[in-house]
Amino acid sequence: MTGSRRTPRDVRSWLVVCSTIAALGCDRGLAPADASNPAPTGFPADTSAYRERLAQYPLSGNSHTRQRKSKCVTFPLFCSKIDVSIQARGNTLDIKPDTAPASAVPVAHLVNLDKKKTEGYYGLLPGDSAEYDLWVNQKPASTRAEWRVVGMVKKTGKLVYGGVADLNLCHRRDSTTPPVSDADFAEYKDPCNYDIDAASSTPSRATLSWAIIGLVFQHLSAFLTYSTTGGGWIDCSRGCCT
Repeated sequence: MTGSRRTPRDVRSWLVVCSTIAALGCDRGLAPADASNPAPTGFPADTSAYRERLAQYPLSGNSHTRQRKSKCVTFPLFCSKIDVSIQARGNTLDIKPDTAPASAVPVAHLVNLDKKKTEGYYGLLPGDSAEYDLWVNQKPASTRAEWRVVGMVKKTGKLVYGGVADLNLCHRRDSTTPPVSDADFAEYKDPCNYDIDAASSTPSRATLSWAIIGLVFQHLSAFLTYSTTGGGWIDCSRGCCT
């Protein structure tokens, strides 16, 4: 009795796919918002100035209530789900991921609607304790964009800052679809289909192999939506950004 043989490259490729899928179920998220984390450069230092800046960017677009993983000490795949609302602020279409605003701009408002549990990815406390917004600004010594959650603790009025992540173009704009200011969570959108670092060259066999593996991964990851919790998503200047 004989079986099919796989080359080391095939084995490595599928190990990468399987490891990535496993990582989706084990997503630890960003550093939770805390007063000791760094604020964006030039960010308002007190709550009154913070409220004034926030008021310049009123809520816009539709509010989405989404299921998100809660924070728990067990294996993340089995963490319970909670409801979190997200809504765009200002005009998200003004945001350019490669030419970010020099001063931080809020693009989305987030509220953990659960009464007791903390959201797992951003570390959002229940809405009775704090409310949060996603802010975009320039990365240090760069024009590219980064973003983080900024929250205000209701009991103390203290500002808290979350972990920083790059804001990248995810989908090019579909010219047939009218653009709208919108914010959501990445796992409720189609998988990213835009490679920022892609070179305009003829694809090699290896490139095509990885493209096929990527397609397989995208289809498999669709089945893991329940167990995954991603970062934010906005409809930005040239398409969609995460």
